[in-house]
Amino acid sequence: MKGARSNLRLFADAGWDHLGAMSGWQYFRKKVQAGEISEIYTEADSKIQKYSRYLAYLGVTYPAVLAVLLIFRNSWPVWLTWLYVAVMLVLAVLAIAASVKIAQRIKQLKLL
Repeated sequence: MKGARSNLRLFADAGWDHLGAMSGWQYFRKKVQAGEISEIYTEADSKIQKYSRYLAYLGVTYPAVLAVLLIFRNSWPVWLTWLYVAVMLVLAVLAIAASVKIAQRIKQLKLL
């Protein structure tokens, strides 16, 4: 816990307000002046770690949500199952597109 407090202090010293935490994510905000950088992650290595966490989150979340369909598909009405399938297909396309963009960004950062 001591390390978490020192990290929060580090962000506070840099002008970031800690809004809270939820589901393992920390939320911050910062008032930005014109021309000022508003990123917490400014070094390539820390950005790579951040984007890698995003990829891991996508890789775990989507299969978990898809598992709901497999578990409950027989107990739902047919129309609800098809609606769920349609939503899952849209989410799959979005997840794949996001994963590709994130992987491209990681590749760019590794070249720096």
